[in-house]
Amino acid sequence: MTVADLIVISNRICTPRPEHPHSPTPTCACQACDQDRLEGCPNPHQCANEALEHIHQIEPRLNPLSPDPHHGNFSHTPGRKAANILAKENNHDILFNPSITCKNNLAECFRIFTNPNRISNLPAARNYTRRFNVQYCNISVYTDGACYNNGKLNARSGSGIWFAPNDPRNNTLRIPGTHQSNQISKIAAVIQATFITPPFRPLTILLDSKYMIEGLTDHLHTWENIGWIGIKNANFFKKAAYLLKSRTTTTHFRWVKGHNGDHGNEECNRLAKARANKPRPDILNLDVPVTFDLQGAKLSALNQAIAYRGIMERLMHPRRKTTLENLQTTREAIHRYNDLLETDETIWTGMRQRPLQTRVKQFLQCLKQLIKCFVLLHCFGYISITSTYYVMNLGLFESPGS
Repeated sequence: MTVADLIVISNRICTPRPEHPHSPTPTCACQACDQDRLEGCPNPHQCANEALEHIHQIEPRLNPLSPDPHHGNFSHTPGRKAANILAKENNHDILFNPSITCKNNLAECFRIFTNPNRISNLPAARNYTRRFNVQYCNISVYTDGACYNNGKLNARSGSGIWFAPNDPRNNTLRIPGTHQSNQISKIAAVIQATFITPPFRPLTILLDSKYMIEGLTDHLHTWENIGWIGIKNANFFKKAAYLLKSRTTTTHFRWVKGHNGDHGNEECNRLAKARANKPRPDILNLDVPVTFDLQGAKLSALNQAIAYRGIMERLMHPRRKTTLENLQTTREAIHRYNDLLETDETIWTGMRQRPLQTRVKQFLQCLKQLIKCFVLLHCFGYISITSTYYVMNLGLFESPGS
């Protein structure tokens, strides 16, 4: 028996028909009970009660009879999607899609790489409060981030939030934690701006980062479908998405060109730089309620490469002692040269890159061949040892017999 069958049987109790009222007795003569007796049921009312009890045992998130939480009318319709496409082409305000419901297709509900301790049986719902039916004015806020020594181990980043001149809501944030970057500071600025703005006030966030806007308006749905596998700064984006989805009104993003004379952007950048210089970091809560923490990756959205990467991310990779010592030696050598502390990631990336230009590499290759010629000429006695002394001191090769 399916859930649909249980709903049909219990409908006589939940939604009685006025023309055929149901009586809570074994001898009920309503049309549904009469039909059940013809099919061999001795007590249709008891069967209807048992069906209703089985439905109530279903978790609230999956129970078809649970009261539907008020989601508002904010999900993207085809018209809103078309309007967003035009807005991106003309640099107008882009509407955020706060949809917190899943598709109706059962195949899209199967997910892997989930955390059993973070699975909720309650549906996600926005926190609506009773208030007067008034039309609230839109709030516009500038956000920006700054980072000194971006991408380095000694990086320091800060965020700035600017509403208006001398506005008490203007805010700054010194990013905590070991991961510091320009991108993180910009995401944290959006988190802070959304957090301090009343959730029932329409909000427009102005920022100079297309990475942020595209991440929260274009890629968010895909990132959630693949379980955030391989996505940098995922915990920051998750927090921003939760705060934006839990708002009870619309949120727009608008891109402004950075350092181009926009007063709000300049002021916001000034606040971010000033805060990045502060020695003590602030507290930034990145926790997401379990009802909004969508777990795992959608099975239908995975390919072989993403699935393999998801497996590798969850495996413990022991680090060899010699590797750690070599990384630290390399880091200290670079620090003595340019006074910067490289991270393990930048060291590995730098080793894989080819920073030398083609002509420089060709010159070094020719120099290497020339040195070999000097060595051969010296071995056969056509050139004296004094002539090769300076070449050997370059340290580019070892002399014969060494």
